[in-house]
Amino acid sequence: MATEAEREQADRERLEKMTVKELRVIAKEEFCTLGRRLSRKADMVDEIVKWKRFKGAYFYDRRD
Repeated sequence: MATEAEREQADRERLEKMTVKELRVIAKEEFCTLGRRLSRKADMVDEIVKWKRFKGAYFYDRRD
């Protein structure tokens, strides 16, 4: 089983391979507002990962 940190790192690596235009589409699909101030790709990736972490996307329920 992958831990939350491993899943977050894999997602971050996947996002870093995308273009800025693709990142804006991902953010729009996730309902994550980036704003115009985020012109750097690294900042956009950080904001998307923070938003997903906030939503609990990397959380794994261990109640089996």
